[in-house]
Amino acid sequence: MNRGNTSISEAEWRVMKVLWESSPLPLAEIVERL
Repeated sequence: MNRGNTSISEAEWRVMKVLWESSPLPLAEIVERL
């Protein structure tokens, strides 16, 4: 398993922020908030 530095794209970061702020959410609400 690779344990080096991991980076995520800006789009992935936006999804993570939505989930952290309001989890759990159904997929439709996640898409709406993005």
